[in-house]
Amino acid sequence: GPGINRDKLVYRMGLEADKYKLTFQVAPGFRYAGADFVKHLNAGLLNSANVQIDEGVARNPGDALVGIIPSRFMGKIAHTKPMGHRTFQLELRSPLSAFDADFPSTVYEPQCPHRLFDGYCRASESAYRVEATLTLVSFDGLYMGISRNDHPQNHFALGRIRFRSGAASLFERHIKLSLNGAIEIVEAPPILPAVGDQVYLWPGCDKGLDTCRSKFNNVVNFGGFPFIPLPETAA
Repeated sequence: GPGINRDKLVYRMGLEADKYKLTFQVAPGFRYAGADFVKHLNAGLLNSANVQIDEGVARNPGDALVGIIPSRFMGKIAHTKPMGHRTFQLELRSPLSAFDADFPSTVYEPQCPHRLFDGYCRASESAYRVEATLTLVSFDGLYMGISRNDHPQNHFALGRIRFRSGAASLFERHIKLSLNGAIEIVEAPPILPAVGDQVYLWPGCDKGLDTCRSKFNNVVNFGGFPFIPLPETAA
């Protein structure tokens, strides 16, 4: 269609996985879930989405279609690559590409594979959210004082901070360390916050069973396998 280009479809016998590139432009003003669709593409919104390419048949280019050849290609989007202003390239792969994986889809290891607060972890993000005010900001924006010092050492380590007001509003950063009402973040926001700005903080998780039990009381949803014997353990 207009504004869409793709590789020529090739058909092969055997189990070789097909890969194609599809390039398209996002129309100005096109939005999804209240935000510019370009923002979602940059965040990988379409990655792993199912794709089906049908072929339209017309007597001459530009004429009305007289028929459709369905399912000339079926697969998933493996990668989204920005190509310029509102232009993106999608890498499409057939379902056979699953056989190219160098490791199994499920890895059994002591650490929990879930992301904290996701649909598998199921811990409540709102229940563990802490509201605070910045009481100190270092010149490089990496060290901050917060108005809450009622949590154990490194309670927020590996967690997140989201700035709710001020110049850095809506930016979010990962927390490296926390101690006695002070935190160190991994990377400063592009616009430094100021004393008095409001923030949200979330604790971090090291994916271990003890942390899941003592910090989040969420062992029922723990996804790791901490009791797998070590490789050198003999029967």
